[in-house]
Amino acid sequence: MESTVKLNLGELSSKLRSELAEELKDNIILAKLAEDEVGDVRCAVAGNSSTSKSCLAKLAEDEVRDVRCVVARNNNTSKSCLTKLAEDEDWHVRQAAARNRNTLNSDLTKLAEDEVWDVRCAVAGNSNTLKSDLSKLAGDEKRWVRCNVAQNRNTSKPDLTKLARDKEEYVRTYVASNPNTLKSDLSKLSKDKNADVRASVAANQSTTESVLKKLAQDSDEEVRAQVGGNPYAPEAVLSTLAKDEDLGVRLTVAGNTKTPQYDLSMLAEDAIEDVRAAVAGNLSTLEADMTRLVDDEAWEVRYALAGNIYAPKACRLKLAEDENEMVKEMALKILKVTGTE
Repeated sequence: MESTVKLNLGELSSKLRSELAEELKDNIILAKLAEDEVGDVRCAVAGNSSTSKSCLAKLAEDEVRDVRCVVARNNNTSKSCLTKLAEDEDWHVRQAAARNRNTLNSDLTKLAEDEVWDVRCAVAGNSNTLKSDLSKLAGDEKRWVRCNVAQNRNTSKPDLTKLARDKEEYVRTYVASNPNTLKSDLSKLSKDKNADVRASVAANQSTTESVLKKLAQDSDEEVRAQVGGNPYAPEAVLSTLAKDEDLGVRLTVAGNTKTPQYDLSMLAEDAIEDVRAAVAGNLSTLEADMTRLVDDEAWEVRYALAGNIYAPKACRLKLAEDENEMVKEMALKILKVTGTE
């Protein structure tokens, strides 16, 4: 049996062996492929979630850096193996280990002081990194490290408050998007001179209604668009934004399931087909409006309606005979999934 496996594998091209190494679940064959002379094949084995821990441990000592990197990224790699990879001489491997959610906290603590900022950045983005380590990294000289700390859900509120005052707009933008950021900090960031920061506050579901009301009047259309897509925006705000002159704003409002139905009815008649398509795909759209949209001249609108699981059966049956093949296929697919063929 063993010689047969060797013979069969030897007759295959390296490309095919790589494809097998990516997809197979047979540990015996994967172990054979782990000894392949071609590095790409061994890389494929290293990335396979079915590869055994013992096989991954051997590949962790591979002479090819990329193979070790892939082992370090594999969620099936043992903690002891990750500890070894966290001390690898090549920083690319250490970076991969720093990103792995199974890497020990003690190893992440060491990697948080790595001389290469790319490694520290990976630690800052790991959801299992200790708050104490994130606190240290919040003061890192490299902005991208601080950016990852700012978006990490495990970062403490005091550190987020500190980063909310960061000189770099990128850092403040990530703080503004973090749902754990204090409402008082979000309020301050809503007045930031940078539009991207304000837009992130507008999209944050932790932002208060009073702040969203102010941002709905922002001079920047992207900020208003983010308010329009926020499910926690007040209905009165969404009604106002439904009439916004900017297409992007109306588009997000049309796709928001919290938009008042009378506003969705109005947007269902918008001159721009993308807006009507957003309404057609909205799960909160009234059946009466869906019935009107089933005859829309734009196939994109009908396609969106065909994919709406809340569309009336009569609409889906009609769309299943649509002249556009994509619309027809989508309607038939949903009919099958919902059992209403």
